[in-house]
Amino acid sequence: MFQAPRDSSTWEESKDRYDITFTNDMGALGLTHTLPLGKSLLKTTGHPQPSAAPAWVTGLGENYDTTRVETDDYLEMRVSATSSFTRKLSGGNSLGVGLFFDHLFISSTARTKACQVPDNS
Repeated sequence: MFQAPRDSSTWEESKDRYDITFTNDMGALGLTHTLPLGKSLLKTTGHPQPSAAPAWVTGLGENYDTTRVETDDYLEMRVSATSSFTRKLSGGNSLGVGLFFDHLFISSTARTKACQVPDNS
């Protein structure tokens, strides 16, 4: 969180008059399934991983009263999966093949409230 100084004489740039709050929330879940098939092994894994990072911008007006001027929402969802097939061959050798899937979804929105924040410089 960035909190603007409540003394306008210390403001050097226009951004110095804004409070900015940023958060980050994340979660993850994983699953693994292993299936033995004689001398072979089929292993599958998958996991969703959601993440959200909202932010709020509040402007300081006269008398340092606050007004929310912007709200940003950032959402990211990653889904990954793998599958591998391994076969034991003679002489301690093995052969394996596999697939990997990864999908990333991103949604970002910004809502700005039209308001007048006075220039106190």
